[in-house]
This record gives sequence, C-alpha cells and structure tokens, in this order.
Amino acid sequence: MDISFDVGTSCFNVRTCAVMLCGENLLVMKDKKLPYAYLPGGRVKLNETAQQALIRELQEEIGIQAVIERPLWVTQAFFTEAASQRRFHEICFYFLVSLRKSSLLRSMNSFSRWEGQIEHRFEWVAFNELSHLNFQPEFVKTHVRTLPDHVELILDQN
Repeated sequence: MDISFDVGTSCFNVRTCAVMLCGENLLVMKDKKLPYAYLPGGRVKLNETAQQALIRELQEEIGIQAVIERPLWVTQAFFTEAASQRRFHEICFYFLVSLRKSSLLRSMNSFSRWEGQIEHRFEWVAFNELSHLNFQPEFVKTHVRTLPDHVELILDQN
C-alpha cells in the first residue's frame, strides 16, 4: 500500500526519486499523463524505506538494479498538480544513483519502457537545457549542478 492518501480535496504523498547523471546530463522521464518531465522514482509503500522503494521503482520503470550512492535532498513540497488540478503535500527523498553497472543507459540519448499499460519515455538532458524544459520540481534544474555532500532539507512551495 502506497503512503498516499486523500484529505478532502488534497493528497499527501511520500515519494522517492533518482538523480542519475552522465557527465553534465540528467536522466529525466515523461509520460502521456503529465505535461512535464520529472525524475524516475515513485511512491514509497507502507513499511518500505525510501531506498527500498527507489530500487523497486527503478526495476519496474527502467529494468535496472539500482545502486544508491547517497541521499541528496529531502523536500517538503506543496503544489497543485497541473494535470489533475489537485493540491498535494508531498515528502520526497532524492538519491544519487550510480550507473556504473548500467552502461546501456549511458549509451542512449533516449529510450522508452513499458510499465503495464503506461509508456515511460526517458531522455538524457544537458544541465544547460534544463532551464528550457518543462520539468518538475523546479529546484532540481539548478541544484543538480552542485550536488551536496550532506542531505539538504528543501521547502518547495508553488
């Protein structure tokens, strides 16, 4: 069971995301449900750590066995989701994920994977192109250039 529940017209989520780099390129994903690109990852299940959830999600979405290097950010986000117009309160854990054992990912500019009936499109985007991309959350566009050595807590309000 995902740690996600509705409270009135709002939703609370606990998520986890992967920051995967190849030089100065970030792996982002897109699907037809959402008008913006985002990082691979997903919701954390009850009695599952954020790290376990990320490893599971990357296996489901990309088909890789993730190697988590370190945590980067924890966000407290308050936003209205563009597609559904629902208000969200979300806690998200961001981890740097190593691609040392996944040379296939580094060798492609873009690729698609199916997760059930949903097609996920993945693309390597150069850091300097992120500012022109409809990408969420916004803070990643600048923070990815200088990754922290220790976990940073970020308040993200839209």
